[in-house]
Amino acid sequence: MSLLANVLADEKRYSEAEAVDREALEGMRRVMSPTHLRTLSTINHLAFVLEQQDKFAEAEILLRPALADFEKTQPDHWRRFQCQSLLGLSLSGQHKSSEADSLLRAGYRGMQERESSIPAESRGFFMLAAGAAPK
Repeated sequence: MSLLANVLADEKRYSEAEAVDREALEGMRRVMSPTHLRTLSTINHLAFVLEQQDKFAEAEILLRPALADFEKTQPDHWRRFQCQSLLGLSLSGQHKSSEADSLLRAGYRGMQERESSIPAESRGFFMLAAGAAPK
């Protein structure tokens, strides 16, 4: 289901991707665990899809606990820094720039340091972080 949500998002069919991501997330939380890397990665993707629809507050609600879970279970994984960057984007979208800027910078820096571990199909998220990070 996550792959289908990715394809739908790539086609800019965000409302459909959101529905698929939500269903996938529900199953992952139940079958894997709420803190499993795949579960947290699905939260990241759902948040990205929400942000593409200007649902920044909804994305923030998902991302804050996800970032805390990443920090506990996957502190050095590139997706942790993707989550940080996405949280920064959600705050920026809500005009909370003072908190957003530090998250965007740290998220981008963390992804940049782990660039070689980011799979080719996920490089777009690195480029999104690069474009959003304050200079």
